[in-house]
Amino acid sequence: LHLPLQKKKQVFKKMNRILEFAIAQKVHYKAYPKDWFWEWRKEGATGPGGHPVLHSKVAGRSTYFVEHWQKKY
Repeated sequence: LHLPLQKKKQVFKKMNRILEFAIAQKVHYKAYPKDWFWEWRKEGATGPGGHPVLHSKVAGRSTYFVEHWQKKY
């Protein structure tokens, strides 16, 4: 998968903002925005838009995602 340099920079900036926010909240999950993925992190659960939550392993780690909701670049 190839991303243009400009897209990589956009992703990097957004990731930094998300990480800075998450670190500032510490473990207070209730302070996170309602549209963050915490509530749906169960395989088979109904995610945003009524689509099912899927599970996969990436680099040996579990990941959960909802097709049609999260963009794939």
